[in-house]
Amino acid sequence: LLYLQGGPGGRSPRVLDDGGWIGHALRTHRVVLLDQRGTGRSTPVTARTMIRFGDDHASAARHLALFRADSIVQDAEALRQHLEGGRRWSTLGQSYGGFLTLTYLSRAPEALSACYVTGGLASLDPDAEEVYRRTYPRTVRKNAGFHARYPADVGILSRLADRLQVGDVTLPDGDVLTVRRLQTIGIDLGMGPGRERIHALLDEALDDRGEPTDVLLAEALRLTSYAANPLFAAMQESIYASGTRPATAWAAERER
Repeated sequence: LLYLQGGPGGRSPRVLDDGGWIGHALRTHRVVLLDQRGTGRSTPVTARTMIRFGDDHASAARHLALFRADSIVQDAEALRQHLEGGRRWSTLGQSYGGFLTLTYLSRAPEALSACYVTGGLASLDPDAEEVYRRTYPRTVRKNAGFHARYPADVGILSRLADRLQVGDVTLPDGDVLTVRRLQTIGIDLGMGPGRERIHALLDEALDDRGEPTDVLLAEALRLTSYAANPLFAAMQESIYASGTRPATAWAAERER
């Protein structure tokens, strides 16, 4: 059973015990946890990797194109030949792993005996702009639900945003914490206990002088940094691209 991690740019999980889905799967399958190219131990792409391109953005883009779903499937096929001698195997795709599953089915269906998908299934006619046109209203509703559940947090967020607008609040790594960066913490509203986690963070966000606390700054860095998963920031929009459509060309920003 080949596990296809979410992302893009997510490495496979490191197993700490035999609980959860892995423990269940191991009763009947040999589980292969593939670090997709550019992640984990598979020659990870980092800021240092990309800075060597300097201002040659075209070359940088061509390099990143080597880490798309089609290349990941090629790697999986090479791994299948090596481990299984060409025998068919099953896949379990989590989130973006579901996108990889469709690519795998398109390119090498003969390799697969079964495919399981959890929480990620791409459109057959992808359109990034349409994705965002549908996503942004849902994001507004998620925020409204959070404000209704924790009305006092609205005031905390407003005071925090006013303080960040000054432009001199820095994270532990020296980056400036902007309002837009703080807003990205809202991605957690898409998770089950996400709004409770955000509420807990805001509960300790400001000290008695109205300054952002060290707790907030440390958590904001952890939650908004892509140091451990830079490919997600670079390639997330591209997973909605198609060879039959024009380039997405920063569709998220246009629709925002």
